Parts: sequence; structure tokens; C-alpha cells
Amino acid sequence: MTYPTQKIENDFVLEKKVYIKEIPCLRFLPLDNKKKYPTVVFYHGWSSNKEYQRFKANILATYGYQVIVPDAIFHWEREAVHHQEDGTLEKYFLETVYRSIQEAPVILDYIKKLKKTDKSRVSIMGTSMGGFISSGIFTEYDFYKSLIVFNGSCAWSTLELLSDHKSAKFNSDKKEKLKRYDPELNIDKLKNRPILLLR
Repeated sequence: MTYPTQKIENDFVLEKKVYIKEIPCLRFLPLDNKKKYPTVVFYHGWSSNKEYQRFKANILATYGYQVIVPDAIFHWEREAVHHQEDGTLEKYFLETVYRSIQEAPVILDYIKKLKKTDKSRVSIMGTSMGGFISSGIFTEYDFYKSLIVFNGSCAWSTLELLSDHKSAKFNSDKKEKLKRYDPELNIDKLKNRPILLLR
């Protein structure tokens, strides 16, 4: 099911649709003519999309941040599935999280090449499923200086979808990905890096 979206009129922010290779994104840039901006990559939640994050992205951009909002795989423009059907969450949730983490370097390279990016101040955030995605990317790539998670998790093994992660049903590939990306299992990678968890 799709819902209508509407561009938000904001005299202080430039919104532009961009494609980072095959990833459709919205880019928000403050219109105050600074040379460089701190940047936030913002990931949406399950069954949502980049379009529905315009309000939050506009707020961040109004306060002086460049904001990049990607569509996750299996959402909106990217092979969208029927998120409310039985079994869809179990089949696609983790795959969406892992695919987003694996394609993160593509977005990171794009950000680094933008003239308006202050490379010393690049952060990542997400809501719900986007919180899982952003925390996994933050764990994997130390280029990101800080992390904000809205209603997501940095302790993936507590997720019901992963409740059998110690059983034989949870294959070796899944166990390896969990071990690699789960922030709780990689505390050493998070030391001295600011994290804000909001519920």
C-alpha cells in the first residue's frame, strides 16, 4: 500500500532528490551559505520510506545540518514488498538491515565527495528498523562520529526475530553477521563515541 507524499515548503532548506548509484535518497541542505556543514545520514523504519522523513530532516537542516535520507532496500522505490503480510517481517527485516549496512560505503563515499561536507562531523541516526541499521553501520564504520537511535536497538540478540540465535536453526551465516554488526557484541568499537538512545 502506498500513501501520498508532499514536499514541505521551507525557505531555509534546499531539498533535492539524488541517486547514489542505485540508492534513491533525499538530500537536505541549509540555505545559509556556509562553506561546510555537519552531516547526518538518517535511516527510516520498517514499512516507511525517505519521503515520510521530510519533517524530521527539515528540522535538522533548519538547525544547520546537511541531511541524507536513503530508501532502504525492499521499501518505496527499491523492490518494495507488502510489509503487513504474514511472514514478510521475518523474511525481510534482517535482510534489509544487513543490505543497508553492506551498501553504507556507497553513501559514505558520496558524502565525502560533497564540497559542503565537514568530514570531521558526520553522524548517523535512524528510527525503529533504521535504528538497527544505523547502529550496525556505526559499529562497522568508525568514520561516523556519533549515533542517535529512535525506538531501535543496540542489543540485537534481544529482538524476537533473533531469539533463536543460539539454536541450530540460526545458520552460520546469520550468526557471523550478528557477531560482526551487533553493537552489544562489539562494545570495544563504541568506546569514546557518543551514542544517544531514545525510546
